[in-house]
Formats: sequence, C-alpha cells, structure tokens
Amino acid sequence: MSPVSTTNSNFPSPPPSPSTVDIVDLRGKTRNSNTSANLRKSIIDHLSTATVPFEDSATKTTSLVRSIPTLVLYDDKGLEIFDAITYNDEYYLTNAEIDIFERHGEEIVRDYVKDGAVLVELGCGAMRKTKYILEAIERQKKGVTYYAVDLSETSLRESIVPLTTSFPSIHFVGLLGTYDDSLSWVAANIPASVPKTYLWLGSSIGNLTREEAAVFLRKVNDQAMRTGDTFICAIDRRNDPAKVGLAYNDTKGQTRDFILNGLDHVNTIFETPVLDRDAFEYVSIYNAVKGRHEAYYRSKKAQVVKGKGADWAFEVQLKEGEIINVEYSYKYSADEVDAIVEGARFYHAGKWTDSREQYDLHLFQKPPFFFDRTPVEELQAYPTVAEWNELWKAWDTVTMTMIAPTNYLEQPISLRHPYIFYVGHIPAFLDIQISRCIKEPFTPPTNYPVIFERGIDPDVDDPTQCHSHSDVPDEWPSLKEVVEYRDAVRRRVRSLVDKYEEGGMPKRLARTLHMVYEHEAMHLE
Repeated sequence: MSPVSTTNSNFPSPPPSPSTVDIVDLRGKTRNSNTSANLRKSIIDHLSTATVPFEDSATKTTSLVRSIPTLVLYDDKGLEIFDAITYNDEYYLTNAEIDIFERHGEEIVRDYVKDGAVLVELGCGAMRKTKYILEAIERQKKGVTYYAVDLSETSLRESIVPLTTSFPSIHFVGLLGTYDDSLSWVAANIPASVPKTYLWLGSSIGNLTREEAAVFLRKVNDQAMRTGDTFICAIDRRNDPAKVGLAYNDTKGQTRDFILNGLDHVNTIFETPVLDRDAFEYVSIYNAVKGRHEAYYRSKKAQVVKGKGADWAFEVQLKEGEIINVEYSYKYSADEVDAIVEGARFYHAGKWTDSREQYDLHLFQKPPFFFDRTPVEELQAYPTVAEWNELWKAWDTVTMTMIAPTNYLEQPISLRHPYIFYVGHIPAFLDIQISRCIKEPFTPPTNYPVIFERGIDPDVDDPTQCHSHSDVPDEWPSLKEVVEYRDAVRRRVRSLVDKYEEGGMPKRLARTLHMVYEHEAMHLE
C-alpha cells in the first residue's frame, strides 16, 4: 500500500484560491489516462478473467485469481483514509521516511536539486514529508518549480493552495492525471536543458511488480530525463514479516476500511451498485518468499456481480470464499534494488537510510552512457548496434566534454600526439580494419588512414626513441572535420551490422568487429 496522494494536514488551509493555483488537466491525453471509460474497461477486464497467480501457503498450490485495478483505492475518500493510516505508528513507512528527510533533507537539496530546477513528485505525497525538501529549498534560496502529480483535483488543490502561501518563492503546479499522462506532459513542455529531480515517495514503487517497476523507471529515464537528471525513490526493505503484516492490517482496522472503500469507488465509477461492500471482507497476506504484502477481497457468499450501461456490460459469477487481488506492496532486498536499477539503465548514486535501518531513500541518476552486464553465454558473435552506441556515448563523453574546444591541438606529453590525433585515431583504425576485411575502399578523406593509423609509442627501454608511427601532418585537420569523419565511419559500422541483423555475418568480419570494439574500449579505459 502506497500513497497516490494525501491531503495536507500540516499547513493551515486558507480558503482555496483557484486563480492562484495552476492545475493542468492531463486526463484523456494518453491511452492509460484514468478516465471513467478507461477505468470501467480495466475493471471489467480484470474481473472477468482470472489472470493473477495466487500461491496458497496452506495447500502449497498455485491458482489464478481475479483482480481489480489498484487505482480504485485512491478516490477522495480513499485518500482521506490513507492519510489517517500514515499517522498510525504501526504503518512504519511514513515515520521512517520523515526520519530520513529530517536528517538529510538539507543535504539532498544542496547536492541534488539545482537552482532553476524542476521538481516532479509522482503522486502528491503528504506534505509532512515533502515539507522538509521545500523548507530546504527556501533556506538555500533556490529557484525551483514544483510539479505535483495526482489523480484527484480535490487533493491537488488541498495540497498546493496552502503551499503557495507557506513557500512563496517556489512556483507550484498541479498535474492532474496518471504517471503516464504526467511523463508525456513533462517531456513535451519542459525543455530538456532544465535540470529535473523526480520524487517517488511512500514506497509507491511497491505497488508494481519488480519487473513492472524496472519497466516504468526505464520509461521515465528514456522519455522524461536528460543526462544528469536525478530520481529519488523511497523503497521499503524486506522487514520482519510480523512488522510488515501489522503495517497492512492494523489493529484499528484503518487498512481494512481503506481496502473496502475501493468497492464503493467501483460503484461510483460505474454509476450503479455493481459490488456490495457488505458481501466482501479484507484478506491480508504477507508472502515472505516473494517479499510482498498481498491485499485481497474475499467473497462472503456465492454471488453474481453484474452491470450494464450505455456502452458496457458484464456478468461475473463468484464462489463463496473466492478471492480477488487488489494490491501488492513489494519489499526489496539490496540485490533486488540493484536489479531494477540495472533494468532501468540508471546509475545508483547512493541512498539515505532511516535511523532504524528499515527503509531507504535511493538516489538514481541518468548516466551519459550505460553498459549492460550481459552474461558471457548471452553475448552475440559481434557487438550489436546498441552496444556500439553506448561505447560511442562513453567515448564522446570523454573526448567531447572533458577537453575544452580550444585545447585539441595541445600536446600534454611531449612524446605523444596532440588530443586531436586520438579523436581521429579511433574511427581511422576501425575503418582501416573493416576495409581490409571486406576489401572495400576507406571512408574519405583518403589521407586520414595515413595520419591517424598509428600513434607515437615511445620505446620502453629508451623513452627518447619512438617506434614507427603514422606521418605527422604539418597541420592537423580541424575538430569539426575529424568529427564529421568519425560520424561517417560510425554510419558505416551501423549499416554493416544492420546488414547481418538476421544472421549470416562472416566469421572473419565478426572477429574484426570485436577486435576494433575492444580497441576503442581499451583507449577509453
């Protein structure tokens, strides 16, 4: 269980002033938007067919059960109940997160929220947590725009309106819609040059399977981040099963009310009573093997669930005792966190842990390049286009961003070439080997193989003497000319690899491509 949003209980609420709050309505902008029609279709699809595996610990058997989308839990009433849950000490996640922000909020803002940045919170979290970030932003006088994503306009306004008064230097904008809606909007409306920090708090990642979490994070990475942008993600650990069980089945019955309220929301979505709340009970299970809490509805009797509208109709027969999945809350080991970071192609820059060591706030960053840790047995006979692209990104990061444009003709080591040679050597060596292998002409200019093939290599025993090397020109080509040559050679490599996409690449060519790939990696290192 994780918050999609909550109302704000920590700031005095002045009368709402809609004219002072920007709310961007994104609903219906993507195929995954939470429109009534989309929600009805999703509920019908999930209820009509049993597709969710359920492992019965008593019988040691696995069967498929029906489900209802987790989104139904988060209507205005559900958000109100969830906000109350976060004040319950048995629900340890919120206090653990507050503990981290109290101790590290200043550091997080100082080091990872840039002046002029955009802060995007996926799921407008309880301001009891976010307020520590906002207070640090104010103290450090950073100009930041804060975007709050939420499914409920009411919750957005209740959260944002008082913040505009409490934090006048921060510009607040509400994004009304799903995560997918907001990512599409951010990608289309916020310039790539603006630094972004995403917040995904409350261990909301736990509502997704670990595979789904990696896919979602990869989508954020690819669609709405640029190199250097950061993603702060709260993740609950695989804590003691009894502790987790109590967090999701508290002694006050708040979680039970939260889950059962989802049935009332289903009726609201269908605008007719298709589910009788009194005919179901809440079932709470902690699956220690999978590392997740599982929330289900259990039918108290044999019953028929049905409904009909202008453009929809369904009928489902439920048996007495039949369970319906409504939510997972996954917990993570360190290795499981590493796995989703790898799948998302993020750099795991660090983490902050609460003082009881039960909960973590992880810092992910979009790197300029990313090398998959592919098992040796899964490697192809030659580097793929994707592998070449990542190697080239790495090479360009070093050669194009770490050296000033005016310094490429400098010669920092007297018995070595200037920097410009190495920019040209890599593509020239690559092109020479390929041309010799497939017996085709060099990529023009034709004099580049002459000046870029071999570098100056001092003798080990007598450094004043050098081995034979390529001719040193009276004047080196310009950086622009060498980069154009580099790009032409890269296009040749891509075309060559694409040609054999279906297989059949000659063994000698495959070995040549591996050799020149390793040659570039060696120079990069």
